[in-house]
Amino acid sequence: MIRSMTGFGRAQASVEGFNITAEIKSVNHRYFEFSARLPRAYNFLEEKIKSYLSSYISRGKVECSLTIEATADDSVVVKVNEPLAKSYYDAIHFIGETFSVNANVSAQDIARYPEVLSVTKNAVDEEDLWGKVKSVLEEAVKKFISMRESEGEKLKNDVLSRADIIIENVSFVEKRSPETVKEYNDKLLARMNEVLENVQVDEARILTEAAIFADKVAVAEETVRLRSHIDQLREMMNSDEAIGRKLDFLVQEINRETNTIGSKAQDVHIAKVVIDTKAEIEKIREQIQNIEWCDFMKLVNIGFGNLINADRVIAVVSPDSAPAKRMIQESKERANLIDATHGRKTKGIIVTDSDNVVLSFLSAEQLLNRFNDEKGGREYGFEG
Repeated sequence: MIRSMTGFGRAQASVEGFNITAEIKSVNHRYFEFSARLPRAYNFLEEKIKSYLSSYISRGKVECSLTIEATADDSVVVKVNEPLAKSYYDAIHFIGETFSVNANVSAQDIARYPEVLSVTKNAVDEEDLWGKVKSVLEEAVKKFISMRESEGEKLKNDVLSRADIIIENVSFVEKRSPETVKEYNDKLLARMNEVLENVQVDEARILTEAAIFADKVAVAEETVRLRSHIDQLREMMNSDEAIGRKLDFLVQEINRETNTIGSKAQDVHIAKVVIDTKAEIEKIREQIQNIEWCDFMKLVNIGFGNLINADRVIAVVSPDSAPAKRMIQESKERANLIDATHGRKTKGIIVTDSDNVVLSFLSAEQLLNRFNDEKGGREYGFEG
């Protein structure tokens, strides 16, 4: 089922001496980004919460707010600093005797002085508390995922409705395209008759020109591919499998075919339909950016057990050229150079979409083979 990256879930419960409230909310983000708002005393729970939520959420900027209130009577202990309290008491009476002033003081007065009283919380069993928090988080996650699925269903319906509009536009283009050829032929014949007047027009020449025009504006191949792409789009939107980058790539192909039709069309009606279609494609593109893609990362071994996410790589180059050497130096100065050569000679450079530059002892050709390999180069082991 398709899920939106927008979601919210809240749960509250009293669990064995604690009132626990958990809130989870998320918005659109390219990757999984987590932040937490916790009471300072319970910051040790942050990593556990992050790990737990990441098993349910693959994309989105996720924020988790957690409040924990201890309700047990023995959860807080007030201690008296007796030596300090006695020192305050003695000092007050000394002042009274020395300056002949009233030195009457109550226990409440002494308790107000700094550090006489201290409030401490009893030590908490971290694993026990995590078990309590986790039970509340489970309920919040259920509501959170339920909202994401509900929003995802709306996204799917919107995308499919726009796909239907595109198919209607394709049908119009298929019907209109042959008509433009006939209209061109009639206009050409009429113009030739007007110019030549009584001279006999060579109809064979007119037909030849019309055939050339028909071939120039023919969009049959593009409309067939568009229909095929839309069918694939529908299958993906109704599939339970991870659609990820396939969907993004498919929308790019739909846009490319539409652009081709627009460049070939020499008809105002088709041009208008192409503009309308491109508007629908852009709306689809915006909607799929809010879909939670459940694709798994393809990790590629670039030598010595160093793995890199293949989806984040934008270039693999040789280090021998002057521009490549300059890029290495500039990355080093910006502190975004990663040396994975283990002291070996650099034979390949990997550039990522986060502007990091990774050095490898594998050549650019070897790296390219590993990136293209379905197993992500894992069969090469961890020794490169």
